[in-house]
Amino acid sequence: MMKKYLTLFIALGTAAFTACSSMDVSSSEAVEGNYPDDFSAETYASLHQELLSLQIQDYISSYNGALSLTSDEIAVDTAAFFADTASLHQIYVNPKYAGYSEDLWAEDWLGIASTDEASTSAGGIPSDKRRHLVKFNFNDNLGDLSLLEAIPFDYEAVGLQYILYGKSHGWAYRPCSDAEKANPIQSETYPVTKLYCDDDGIIREIAE
Repeated sequence: MMKKYLTLFIALGTAAFTACSSMDVSSSEAVEGNYPDDFSAETYASLHQELLSLQIQDYISSYNGALSLTSDEIAVDTAAFFADTASLHQIYVNPKYAGYSEDLWAEDWLGIASTDEASTSAGGIPSDKRRHLVKFNFNDNLGDLSLLEAIPFDYEAVGLQYILYGKSHGWAYRPCSDAEKANPIQSETYPVTKLYCDDDGIIREIAE
């Protein structure tokens, strides 16, 4: 059930993020007054790094789509991507990329370590995770991790996602202060009327 909710959470965020990307300058300026006074897109993104992950996936999809590679060339590069377990580990657990847990990596690593040499490219990573991980693979380069770290983020689009979706759905936009950690836990449903902060994963009201 949790996986279902997470999938829905990200899907709805994606739809709003796409809408952000299509806004022109005048539309962007029109929403400036809707931000909380202490809003920071960088801080908001640090709490919702799936939004950064979506940007990266879009970037790589466009990059790979512009290449002229044969299916065999892509297959060779993809095999190398999964064989580089040191870089794959970083991509696997980084919340800006695939965002899986270290515990899940440990489970999958046991599968990778126990496979014979002939099937190392398949490893122990399940097919659903492989389909997600490959979204972070540059099809013409073996230095994927370095290229990923160099991708710039559009924080304006992240901020607009908050206005168009996150704010009305009660997404926390900053960490809670020590005093706010005693505030009530979020109880509103969409559309919410209050602002919220993050208390180590617990969403709490921000007093007006």
